[in-house]
Amino acid sequence: MWRRGKRAHPDRVHNVKGQTPPERASGFSDFQWLGTYYQYANRLACLYCLNVLRKVPARLVLVYFMGDKFPDARQCPSSEAEWRELIRACHLTLGLSEKHALRNRVHELFIPVAAE
Repeated sequence: MWRRGKRAHPDRVHNVKGQTPPERASGFSDFQWLGTYYQYANRLACLYCLNVLRKVPARLVLVYFMGDKFPDARQCPSSEAEWRELIRACHLTLGLSEKHALRNRVHELFIPVAAE
């Protein structure tokens, strides 16, 4: 199980009785949960473990910075609409339906970054 202070690792997604959350929850698919969008998938896996397995009411707030730079120096999207295109691609890759089981527990915040 996940422990405070430990770094996330792809193997931990399989730590719930040997199954990944997408295999256990309706509205999830088993596509690419350990690939490009691993961090996003891991956050959903944690949310699933808290809400469904541990019965701890939890929410996930995802913060998107508009006009910032990614760690590799690429420009981040400059608007909510541009971010939503990337989020949609992420959901498609992970096989998340629009009505996945945790959709009401995930919140998105879009913050503009002031120019330097």
